[in-house]
Amino acid sequence: MRIVLIALILITIIAMVAIVVSYGRGTVGPESIVGKEVEELVAKSAARADASLSAATAANPNLLELPPALEPKRRVKRTFGKIGIVHPAPESAMQLTVHQQNGPQSVRCLIVLRGDHVIGIAVIDDGLDSQFADRVQDALKVEFPGYEVQRLREAPDKTLQPSSR
Repeated sequence: MRIVLIALILITIIAMVAIVVSYGRGTVGPESIVGKEVEELVAKSAARADASLSAATAANPNLLELPPALEPKRRVKRTFGKIGIVHPAPESAMQLTVHQQNGPQSVRCLIVLRGDHVIGIAVIDDGLDSQFADRVQDALKVEFPGYEVQRLREAPDKTLQPSSR
């Protein structure tokens, strides 16, 4: 009986370690970018789209739902952080406005970070002129290779909704 209990405890510990290793790990590679570096990459994207950039402001990281492959991982990490299985890395977000150089259009860029890792990027347009938003989105894809740069539109209730491109 005692051997069975010890075996079950060991199996449980091994399973928890496997889950933590699979889901608790942060991203690796170009995602390890923080603060000013992110702002510099968005500024490069703005220059590619013939636009200028406003200063970054804080935003709510919960505004952006990550792509289907990443959102479950985000929820698991949040849960593991709350119960103390992994170090709870705080989520934050920054918002920057990209203004067209020779025109009235502007779009907002929302960058979501978990600790020092970029976990989500979105272009938020007003739905009036999608060509400028397309250019900004394409420029962000160049500066943030491997990321899904989402396209969103702000609904009347101030929630962000997927936008068709």
